Amino acid sequence: MSFIVFIQDGRQGLLPRIFLFSLISGVGHVCYTSVYNYRQQLILKSKNVQQYSPLASNSPAKEILNNDKKESNDRKELNDKKELNDKKELNDKKETKDKKMMDGLLNWLATKKWTGIKKISEEEYKQIKQARAEAKAMRLEDSSTTYENSNNRS
Repeated sequence: MSFIVFIQDGRQGLLPRIFLFSLISGVGHVCYTSVYNYRQQLILKSKNVQQYSPLASNSPAKEILNNDKKESNDRKELNDKKELNDKKELNDKKETKDKKMMDGLLNWLATKKWTGIKKISEEEYKQIKQARAEAKAMRLEDSSTTYENSNNRS
């Protein structure tokens, strides 16, 4: 009961609440990180990958750093190009997936009578487009004649 009063202290309990939240969050983060690192260790052991500390003198990291820098730059450029291509492929796949999903959604809505959406053919679409273009041209003609008439009155 005193714990609940400790939390509900109003302005005076603000700092204790912040401290308690930080403490719980920090402990949760440490636990999560420990479990994650332990899981990684188990995976590496199951694959028989030898682990080196970052500061070990015979670690592969130091050997790589001591190799020719040009080779490492070339590898880095190749990796960057590969990553860029992979990102492009993912974006293309995502766009086509989104388009397919949208087409599927529109087709589904077209089958429902309550939506008011009607599926039209290419010919109907072209006719509607042409009719709108003609209507726009007529409005432009009307507005230009109205403008000329207003200038003539002045």
